[in-house]
Amino acid sequence: MSSTNRERAAPRRPEAAGAESHALTDSASGVRLGADDARNVFRLMVRTMALAERLAILGHRREFRGGLCGGTGTETLRVVSACCLQPQDVICPGLYHMGAVLARGLAPETILRGHLARLPLSTTDGERSLPGTQLDNHVVATVSRLKQVVSFVAGAVWAEKRGGRDAVGMTYVAEDRSNPDEFDEAVGFAARWKIPLVLVVENGQQDAPTSAETSLADRAKAHGVSCVTADGTSVLAVYGAVRRAVDRARRGEGPGLIECAACRRDEGRERRDPSHVPRDLMSHVQNKELTARFERTLVEAGIIAPDEAATIRTDEHRRVLDALHAVERRPGANSQDSAE
Repeated sequence: MSSTNRERAAPRRPEAAGAESHALTDSASGVRLGADDARNVFRLMVRTMALAERLAILGHRREFRGGLCGGTGTETLRVVSACCLQPQDVICPGLYHMGAVLARGLAPETILRGHLARLPLSTTDGERSLPGTQLDNHVVATVSRLKQVVSFVAGAVWAEKRGGRDAVGMTYVAEDRSNPDEFDEAVGFAARWKIPLVLVVENGQQDAPTSAETSLADRAKAHGVSCVTADGTSVLAVYGAVRRAVDRARRGEGPGLIECAACRRDEGRERRDPSHVPRDLMSHVQNKELTARFERTLVEAGIIAPDEAATIRTDEHRRVLDALHAVERRPGANSQDSAE
């Protein structure tokens, strides 16, 4: 794959003992996030938000068809979870997981080409939001309904395991969107055969709960799946929970599920009634505080200086703008032509 379509992925690296004096530690899990990895996470979060903001502008100008799926408010969840994987691991992102594919090394230009119909996609018209599957990067993009994705990625990782390959699979499921019966079947299969699968459940808390509902975590526990909860707006909480689940799955101890409180706010359209979202969680999303909050953490820990953080922001916004200009100069069909 050319360097235009794929950038150097930044998977989690094993830490050398005592190598980083400024490592951050998740208090709940005790997992350490090294200084270099923390800088990389911050850069990817900035890149995700810069790209989401640019797509929002294009969307308001109606320069592409389909929904805008930047995922503002979940950049922590998607970027950090994907950074817990190793290069050989399989990730199955959906329409809203732009941060995850960026963390796996896909270039902003590739995503922009998809939105502007200058890249063949394995998506249906009206859902032109992610580049197609990149098998050499172990990214299996899908527009399947979320209730089907768990079965899909479980089968993909099962095939890897049968082939003797050390791979963990990861996918994302929304608490309020999964068909419980198909979810039960897929999770039961994964638990029975100890498939190394990690499910990241996004609990947006935007639907009023009912007494008859059973959470996906409770359903997974019934099959013996290890389940934990984490604050989806906290880099350290997500990193600690997901990394432990990935390591556990890689050791052959079976699938794991992490339920994360997170609230996506798609630029340009409101999807759900936010009245049930906790006020503090909605405040973080509305004010776009997640990246800025992690930046403050890094500055206070002495991992980056304020001027370095400002340079990273400038560089990433320039990277996205340069990518957009490159796509606009690239010959290819516009969105109107590609739909015909």
